[in-house]
Amino acid sequence: MQSHQVISLVTTQAVAVGVSAGRTTQSANAVAVGGYAGQTSQGVSAVAVGLSSGKTTQGDYATAIGDRAGETSQGTQSVAVGLLAGNSGQGANGILINSSGSALNDT
Repeated sequence: MQSHQVISLVTTQAVAVGVSAGRTTQSANAVAVGGYAGQTSQGVSAVAVGLSSGKTTQGDYATAIGDRAGETSQGTQSVAVGLLAGNSGQGANGILINSSGSALNDT
């Protein structure tokens, strides 16, 4: 059975639920739910829901919903919905919705 980590940081009002979720530099008002979600450098008011969603460098006000959505370098105020949507290098202010099961990026 895997262990689960639950963190609620009152000083920044950020929430993280899952193994290594929100582990390093989770900003104010950010939410990370799922293993490795928002793990490193999650921006202000960013939301990551799903395994490894918003995992590394998720921009301020960005939203990633779905396993590995917005996983690496998701831009500020961008939205990625679905498995692997905006998986790597999603630009700022973009919206990606993916139902293909394959990585979909806007670059």
